[in-house]
Amino acid sequence: MFTTRDVIKDAFNRSGIWTNATSPLPAQYMARGLDRLRGTIAYFNKENYLTFSQKKVNATAKEILTIGVDDSERGISNDIPVDNMPNSIQRIYHILAGTTNAIREFHFVPYKEFEVYSAGSAVYTFRELNDLQFELSFKLGYVGRPIVIHYNEGIEVGLDKDWALPDHIRELWTVALELKLLDDYPRLNGATKETSVSVELANLVSAISGSNAAARLEEFNHYGRRGDYESFLAGEGLYRG
Repeated sequence: MFTTRDVIKDAFNRSGIWTNATSPLPAQYMARGLDRLRGTIAYFNKENYLTFSQKKVNATAKEILTIGVDDSERGISNDIPVDNMPNSIQRIYHILAGTTNAIREFHFVPYKEFEVYSAGSAVYTFRELNDLQFELSFKLGYVGRPIVIHYNEGIEVGLDKDWALPDHIRELWTVALELKLLDDYPRLNGATKETSVSVELANLVSAISGSNAAARLEEFNHYGRRGDYESFLAGEGLYRG
């Protein structure tokens, strides 16, 4: 168990920017660290390094489907209401027609290219409508089809929030924040220090990526859920978000 404050203080101490561990971290440093850490966590969440944020929800496909947080005061209502705004849409599966459990993955296409695909194409796209909603689009041929949406839930980051997470996640956040702080507060030996921290961060990211990829490979071998074998051979889905 650790708090957001712990991560920020550790990052400042390791960077050498604030080495007085017996004194409270100045308020301006704490505020800067919190801002940078929020951005760091949001990035790692979007890139799928934080498995604890992964969620899924069952729904029925429509041409336009919204998922997000309802807000009656702002007149926002979603087809799929959730407690926290999704950070990212990761994957969407559909149940094959005439079956009850055979699934295939929709292929994501950029929003501006969605219109060029035919009505029977197993594709989807999305865009963020505002700070509370994602809009998902499906082709007419899949309207009414049961679907499963996998998304990463947004993560609230407060100074005194307690995190019951593995040690490697705390280390990932601390080292990533340290690197950002070294860039924000350059020092005479900053270049050497920044290089070593960059290598350390790269090793952490690589280790987590490898662990996540191994889990996806095991899932593929067990369930065979990829729609295109060529995509699997190319590594698509192993290392992407």
